[in-house]
Amino acid sequence: MTKEKKLQLSLFINLLIVLFDLMATDYDYKLNGMDMFLYYTHDSNIFAGIVSLIYCGFSLTAVSQNRARGIVSGQMVKKYKGVVPFFVKLLRYIATCCLSLTFIVVLFLLGPNEGYQQAFLGNAHIINHLGAPVLSFISLCFFENDIKLPKGSELFAVLATVIYFIPIIIMNITRRIVGPYFFFHIYEQSFFMTAFYFIIVFGMDYLISIGIRKLHDARVKD
Repeated sequence: MTKEKKLQLSLFINLLIVLFDLMATDYDYKLNGMDMFLYYTHDSNIFAGIVSLIYCGFSLTAVSQNRARGIVSGQMVKKYKGVVPFFVKLLRYIATCCLSLTFIVVLFLLGPNEGYQQAFLGNAHIINHLGAPVLSFISLCFFENDIKLPKGSELFAVLATVIYFIPIIIMNITRRIVGPYFFFHIYEQSFFMTAFYFIIVFGMDYLISIGIRKLHDARVKD
């Protein structure tokens, strides 16, 4: 498959991610209001939608002109090997890791408790828990592989999860909220059980991020 064809496919998939994210965000906001931001699922999907929109801005220019020739866009991309600037590539990687973590957590932790049909297909979950993670993974690993990601990129993906966890943990400790996920119920379970869940989540996050980076880089042609 040619680079131009891959770029076109990645553009199409990222446009779908933006569209689906807008639909899911509208639904979730009407259902939960500002409380939707307490959920990693919603935060990661909104982040992914914003990043995909930025990606589309660069790739659309390249698709329509074969390469960025505008004064601003040309200056932004000319220093990079790929069509899309590295910082956008890194953001796409982080967003994909976050969405993949959402999928895996639902698959192994939330699904058994809530039921898989509800966890993956209920309400907007078909987008947040299933559609967006799968689309983002396919696009990044199979169509957005023009340049390799540096070793250590997985730490940025894990950092994104840490940024979410810190305020949620603080709000649970101060009893401002309970949850929103069962492994945040620090006053309803032992310290060791809470620590165990956190180790599982961050361990999965790290392994997922490494796996995605290696799969992505394996398909990059030197």
